[in-house]
Amino acid sequence: MKILLFLAILLLLLAVYICLSSVTILIHYAHNGDNDQLTIRFKALSGLFRKKINVPVIKVNVPDASIDTKAKTGKANKKRASFSLEWAKKKMEETKMIIRHVQDAQPIVARFLKKVNIRQLYWHSAVGVIDAPLTAKISGVAWSAKAVVLAVIHRFFRVACQPDYHVQPAFNRNITATEFNCIIQVKVGHAILTACKLLANYQRIKHSDKVSGKHAGNNETV
Repeated sequence: MKILLFLAILLLLLAVYICLSSVTILIHYAHNGDNDQLTIRFKALSGLFRKKINVPVIKVNVPDASIDTKAKTGKANKKRASFSLEWAKKKMEETKMIIRHVQDAQPIVARFLKKVNIRQLYWHSAVGVIDAPLTAKISGVAWSAKAVVLAVIHRFFRVACQPDYHVQPAFNRNITATEFNCIIQVKVGHAILTACKLLANYQRIKHSDKVSGKHAGNNETV
């Protein structure tokens, strides 16, 4: 009995520790000409859990509007699809439910994002073309775009650092380069609580749709 009580207390303390711990997300993106690199690192439980993700590079070919990636893709399997009015009606109901879920989930997600801490935000870029006046205009647009992005970040997240951003105009040469580093921290407990709220909201909408569907069916039979 004492062993079970000890294990229960140990599991409770472990659950409290996990909920109070933070997940750190480190994002690094570098672009220089045709070379792109995006790396995302996750650290949790005081560094006991580590995960590194190298996102496949995407390159857009302007002449033919095709996209090249470094991700390996398998051979596509051909499947025969069948459609019916019942299938279309079902998909429409699912779409309505998703839209309602997204609308009702906005306050929940907004409250969660306000608890996400941004510990570091570094964003330096260099742009330039042969035409010097055009380079100046492009630099101004880049400054404005970064200001808008940072305003949005300040609006939705908790920024716990001084953002370091800059645009360097490179005159008389063609260049596009940028480096972006960001460190994000969020409590595991906040993430779990938000996930539970979203799931409860989804189940509530699903249940209300079933009830309204039954009432509609009863009215038709009458």
